[in-house]
Amino acid sequence: MRVNLLCSMRHINEHILQDEKHIDWIGVDRGTIELIKHDIKPVAAIGDFDSVSDEEYQQIIHHIDIDPVNKEKDDTDLALAVNLAVELGYEEIRIYGATGGRLDHF
Repeated sequence: MRVNLLCSMRHINEHILQDEKHIDWIGVDRGTIELIKHDIKPVAAIGDFDSVSDEEYQQIIHHIDIDPVNKEKDDTDLALAVNLAVELGYEEIRIYGATGGRLDHF
């Protein structure tokens, strides 16, 4: 079973979202609102959601139940998302927009 994780839309071809619409997605922080904007309901969403506005956060919680993690944490939002995907039984995990253009995310 495969899942795609979306962290951000940076350097992502929007056709990927449309071509992979039938695949399960997990939103990682800002990636969650991007999925919703593209009419994809993620099977889960995880993060501290510090990269979305209050309005975007309200849209997210309108579409999916989330349990935001504390901003003070040992793992990154992406690491938490990978762990969640494994816990949910996914055997193949594809990650999109992981670096968001930040070198510290490499």
